[in-house]
Amino acid sequence: MKKTSWEIVLAGLFCLVIAIAVVSNDSDQEPETAYRVSVIPEHEIEEGETKAEELKSKLETLKGLEQLKQLEKLDKLENLESLKSVANFLPKEFKEDFVKEIEAEIKRRESTNDNAETNTKEGAISSSYATSSSSDNIWNAVSPGIFAYTKEFNVSNLEEATINLPSGSITVMGNNTSRGKIYLEASGQISTRNDLLSDLDIKSDIQDDEVVFQVTESSGRNTNINLQATLYIPVNTAIELSTKEGHITAKNFTGEQDYNTGGGHINLRNTSGDIYAFTSGGHIEVKEASGSLDLESKGGHVHLVNSSGEITMTSSGGNLSGDNISGNIVANTHQGNIEFRLSQLTDDLDASTGAGSVIITLPANSNADIEFAGTSLDIDSAFNFTGKRTTKTASGEIGKGGASIKANTKYGKVFLKKDG
Repeated sequence: MKKTSWEIVLAGLFCLVIAIAVVSNDSDQEPETAYRVSVIPEHEIEEGETKAEELKSKLETLKGLEQLKQLEKLDKLENLESLKSVANFLPKEFKEDFVKEIEAEIKRRESTNDNAETNTKEGAISSSYATSSSSDNIWNAVSPGIFAYTKEFNVSNLEEATINLPSGSITVMGNNTSRGKIYLEASGQISTRNDLLSDLDIKSDIQDDEVVFQVTESSGRNTNINLQATLYIPVNTAIELSTKEGHITAKNFTGEQDYNTGGGHINLRNTSGDIYAFTSGGHIEVKEASGSLDLESKGGHVHLVNSSGEITMTSSGGNLSGDNISGNIVANTHQGNIEFRLSQLTDDLDASTGAGSVIITLPANSNADIEFAGTSLDIDSAFNFTGKRTTKTASGEIGKGGASIKANTKYGKVFLKKDG
């Protein structure tokens, strides 16, 4: 739902009423001396008559404020056009902005299929509309320095959704409604709506089976604008989210998912399917996930909880960890610790780090083939290891043997611990 602020109208009318009240009070005061006789210069008499005429004219025009009833009928363009006449009753400092608001709304309605609802108690206009591929910078003032963009769309046949931001955070929520919605908020060093329009451009491409929202910045500008995008779409929608700098959060999705951020964290909850998550400088945390999980951070940690599937975890300089996970797991970090607690050992595990410890915790009745290498080793006696072992390496079996567990660290210790 789109909301256009009308605080200008209220502020203007308030100032006008105060001005009239002050003038009226001045005119009602009694003279200080009832019998004082003085000669009034002719030019002052003429000025007094002129001011009296001006006051009389302003009091007469107050009757025209009945045109504010047009606020109840703003579903028609002609009513919006006639509402512009209210600007004649506003102080000069409010008049220009008020007219611009009206003209912007008229222009938008002429270019879209728009159905408006007016809430006179809130002093706002609400409208819902849909467009196909277009550039539609429709920002509304939420509070000083904060503007919002909102769009709703039909998602009955939606299969794919994409959001690309130059910076800022993205949140996507899976639901089962027939209407999708995107809410984009901009804050920071923004003086006016026109400044924002010159700094950012939104292009939306809304098709029956696919929606794309692309936000771009004016090249070479240091905008210092903070963006936050929130998208509500069906749970089975394939999603692709990217931001050059900002966090990404996703909840309740199945199917193909692609998350990419240049400098923020990625937080996923209750997701399944083919999932790829990449961040250049943040952490990744995934809970309640299943499927094919490819998680990579260049400079942060990767943490996986209550999840299963084909799991790949990679970091250039962070820790890798998993709690209550299962499946085929490959984990590699150039410099960081690796720690996994496996709920059950059904598939292979391959963990390696250039500098750090590797800690693997398993149920005591696990059966596996193991191959360990590190500066030192520690294997819990509960596993009844058989095979070859030195101070730095171990190759053999625990239990009856089975799935493969490989752990390798160039500068660190390898631990095999019993769960519980």
